[in-house]
Amino acid sequence: MTKNTNSFFEIASDEDFRTWLPKELRGDETEGKRLSLYLLVDMARCTADDEISRLDEICQDSEWLGLYDDFEGDEWKRIGPRLIRIPDESKYLDRPSLGLPAQAVSYLLAGDHLSSLSEHLLRLREITIPDGGKSLFRFQDTIVMRELCDLLSAKQISIMLGGASKWAVPCICGGVGILSKEVNHVGGELALSEAQFELLNDRLLPHSIKAEVDEVDSAIFLDKDLCQITTDLRLRIEAARSYGIKFDDDVSLFCILGLQLPAGFDEVNPFSRILQSVRNGDRRFSAEVGKVSAEEWEQFESQIGFDVNN
Repeated sequence: MTKNTNSFFEIASDEDFRTWLPKELRGDETEGKRLSLYLLVDMARCTADDEISRLDEICQDSEWLGLYDDFEGDEWKRIGPRLIRIPDESKYLDRPSLGLPAQAVSYLLAGDHLSSLSEHLLRLREITIPDGGKSLFRFQDTIVMRELCDLLSAKQISIMLGGASKWAVPCICGGVGILSKEVNHVGGELALSEAQFELLNDRLLPHSIKAEVDEVDSAIFLDKDLCQITTDLRLRIEAARSYGIKFDDDVSLFCILGLQLPAGFDEVNPFSRILQSVRNGDRRFSAEVGKVSAEEWEQFESQIGFDVNN
């Protein structure tokens, strides 16, 4: 009986990844099993002109396919992921991201041809969710993939990888997460259980809140990197949950207010009163904030010495 050794593990630093990658690509050379390096590029994260130009240069020297090219509409084709086979990886190993944004690139190691690997990824574009429906799966999004990786079972990892042996995903706080398959491919559709789906959504909440914050005031996170932002938001989410705030949109509002208002805003009326009612279980945070009168806002501003309109 074959032991199932499909797994997820982490490489602690980018430097360690640069050491690990060429060794894995060589594979078992005595049996002619050298692997090819494929880049999976999230085009939605390559927005600057120099990034697009750099990517076009890489593609000129490589085989590649657009994984949304069969979708209708030019915008889908523009933001759709590209799968690129690197013909000579040795000249790129000193900087595996190839000069592209770190979170825009993940790496697949496979003996498959480009066409076979792309066909597998095309089948992964839809994922079965707990209610039995289908949802577009943005496996090119390294944030989604990293939050999902260690939730997967050994069978799900096999389904994810298909003919590839490794799928490497950069982590926002450094290092790389690796999905690894050491046994033959298991067929089937990728489906998440209700518990996996809920946990994944919870893990992605800081990133959803960041997107909301950027729409409200893009300057709030201007001096922080993605790791600092996510860490900060996770702490704010934890604080919101400690007050008994349950719904994600209420948690988002609490976090956004905490970023816009002075520290300790939650200890001053009307927020201290609102949070007490939420903790008692009979109020929604967002609904109660919506009821705050102009007079209460003036009293709040006076007490904390802050103008909420500026």
